[in-house]
Amino acid sequence: MTESNARPLPSRRRLLIMLGALSAFGPLSFDMYLPGLPQLTRDLGAGETGGQLSLSVSMIGMGIGQVVIGPLSDQLGRRRLLLMGVSLFTVAAVACALTPSLEFLLLARLLGGIGGGAGAVLARSMVRDLFSGREAARAFGITALVFGVAPVVAPLLGALLMAVTGWRGIFVALAVCGTALFVAAMRLPETLPPERRHDGGVTSLFSEFPRVLRDRSFLAPALVLAIGFQPLSLYLAMSSFALQQGYGLTPQQFGYLFAANSVGILLLGRINLRVVDTLGPYRVLTWTVGLSIVACLAVAVATNVGASVWWVLVPLFFAISIAGPLLPNATTLALEGQADAVGAAAACIGLVQTLFGALVPPAISLLGVTPQLMGTAMAITSVLCVVPLLAVPRRG
Repeated sequence: MTESNARPLPSRRRLLIMLGALSAFGPLSFDMYLPGLPQLTRDLGAGETGGQLSLSVSMIGMGIGQVVIGPLSDQLGRRRLLLMGVSLFTVAAVACALTPSLEFLLLARLLGGIGGGAGAVLARSMVRDLFSGREAARAFGITALVFGVAPVVAPLLGALLMAVTGWRGIFVALAVCGTALFVAAMRLPETLPPERRHDGGVTSLFSEFPRVLRDRSFLAPALVLAIGFQPLSLYLAMSSFALQQGYGLTPQQFGYLFAANSVGILLLGRINLRVVDTLGPYRVLTWTVGLSIVACLAVAVATNVGASVWWVLVPLFFAISIAGPLLPNATTLALEGQADAVGAAAACIGLVQTLFGALVPPAISLLGVTPQLMGTAMAITSVLCVVPLLAVPRRG
């Protein structure tokens, strides 16, 4: 009995829910502890810069985790590295809860980010190991729905824990989540059998990256995903200031708006599951980009002509919700032709998306944080998404 079939597969839906949860636990750690950031910095004697640095090192860790663990899993298999990544995340969360200083916290957040990055890249790789074509699009759609629950639940749970336990309790809760995910990951099978793995050792670990990045069938949909996600990235980076200061929304009203837009991601993701079998991932992706352009242009017009806040919020809802179908279909098309290097390709998706998300919103914010600038930047990035879309091979 081989390593790949020694453990029976759970039911399809249960398997995908588990993989969706494993891909979300890294980002979940960002959203959940944001409410405790001011108190955390005060208790540790750090300024606002120290608090922001704890977010930055986590993002760096997630990037390292994806870039290293993805191609390494093509050589060693997925399951073992997934268990190690979840374990690292859990131990790091405990260390954050017990941290005596900012320096210790930063190290723990870096290690936790590496563990979270491993979960994200390996979950994508395992889905692609098991499914292809329209089945992969549906599978990625289910994992994306689970992934989309995180921004709805995490801030609310973090705020509740802050009221009861303080910021250290948030990290205890993350450690509990990590323990539960480790138990779940123990039930997963190995999806990459030994005969499909690469040899070559450490020296060839990143040798697939240049080939993958030169492959138009990968790079075009990966860029559609990275550029197409920038309206959401700009919204996350700028909306708190732009909507509260520009339109007078209270923090509570902004919280309700944030939750409503997150629910929109789930709704469009659910619609995607119903239509992707009939239309295929390429056609759904095309319609998704078209909806994004229309919605973002409407946001830009409303913010620049001084329309009332409702003329902004309605198209903004659709501009954010397109993340629901964008993620699974672009990911499916990017990984479809990479069966021999799924881990490396999944790592490249995370790398490209992280680079765009880390560079575009801060660069735009240097010009100011206003509703007009936010709407205009969202419109420009949505239109630019057409360029790589035209290069995506029409298959599936």
